[in-house]
Amino acid sequence: MQLGGGLLWVGIAAILCIAASSVDAATTTRPIIGILAQPGPNTGEQYIAASYVKYVEAAGARVAPIFYNETADNVRTLVASLNGVLFTGGGADISVGTQFYSTALVIYNTILQLNDAGIYMPLWGTCMGFELINNLVSNANVLGSVDAENYTVALDFTPEFAYSRMFGRAQPIIIQNLATKNITMNNHMLSVYVSTFNATAALTSFFNVLSTNYDRQGVHFVSSIEGKKYPVYATQWHPEKNQFEWVNEVIDHSADAIYTMQYMANFLVGEARQNSNRFANAAAESSALIYASARHLYDSGETADASFEETYVW
Repeated sequence: MQLGGGLLWVGIAAILCIAASSVDAATTTRPIIGILAQPGPNTGEQYIAASYVKYVEAAGARVAPIFYNETADNVRTLVASLNGVLFTGGGADISVGTQFYSTALVIYNTILQLNDAGIYMPLWGTCMGFELINNLVSNANVLGSVDAENYTVALDFTPEFAYSRMFGRAQPIIIQNLATKNITMNNHMLSVYVSTFNATAALTSFFNVLSTNYDRQGVHFVSSIEGKKYPVYATQWHPEKNQFEWVNEVIDHSADAIYTMQYMANFLVGEARQNSNRFANAAAESSALIYASARHLYDSGETADASFEETYVW
C-alpha cells in the first residue's frame, strides 16, 4: 500500500455507516492491562507514568506492571494471565539488544502466539511504544528524526481508517474531532517516515496505516497504525495526556478532546475484554496489580521527569 498526503474528510458519516463489523461479545468483565515499565533516571529504578494507569482505569480495566528486567519465562507467564498489553511513551533506549527491547520482544512474540492459538489479545503502543512496535515488527531500526515535540495536530486520515477496528465504529463526532481539531498531542523526536514505511515490506504486510501527519518542517510521518491480522495497534500521539497530564505543554484539555480520548481508552479496553485470560487465583492476581507493587508515587514537583504529573517508581 502506498500512502499519499492530504486529509481524507469527505462523506464521513456515510462511510462510517458501512464500516467495520461488530466486535465479538466480551469474554471478561475484569480486564487487566499489562504496562511495560521502563528504566528510570536513577540507576536500578524503573517507572510507569501514572497517566497511563489512569487512562486504562477510566475505561474499566486494572493495571499490572511488567518489569523490563524480568526473566523471559516470567514475562511469558504473566502476559498469558493478562487481557492486553500497553507499551508507553518515554525515553528508553529501544535499540535491538537492550534488555528493554528484549523484554518487549518477548511480550510481542507471546501476544502473537496467543492470537495464533485463537486467544484474541491486543497490544497497544503509544509514542515511544509506537516506535518500539515498528522496530519489533521490522526487526530493524526504521526510525528517522522529526520535529514534533510539544506539538498538537489533527490527524490526516487514510482511506483505510473507515474500515479499521480502531476507528471504524467510532461516532462521526469522534472522527470529526480527530480530523479537524488540533487535539492529538505529539511529543517525539523520532518516527517512521511515510517513505520508510512504504519501502519496508515487513511493515506494509503487517499494518494498515490509518493516519499520517507532517512535522513542523514538513516531514511526513506515520501517526496511527493497526495490524491487518493481529490486534496490534499504535499511535505516535498521546491519547492519555489530554485527560491526565497538566504539565506546561500544549495539551488540549477541551471537552471535545477529553470525549475523543475517552473513546480511545474505551477501544483499547474493549479489545482486552475479548479474551478470558486470568490469573491462577485471586492471590496471584492481587499481587500482580500495580497497587500491590508500586514503591512510590511521585508528583511532578518531585520527579526528575517534568513530563508527568505522577509516576509509579520501583
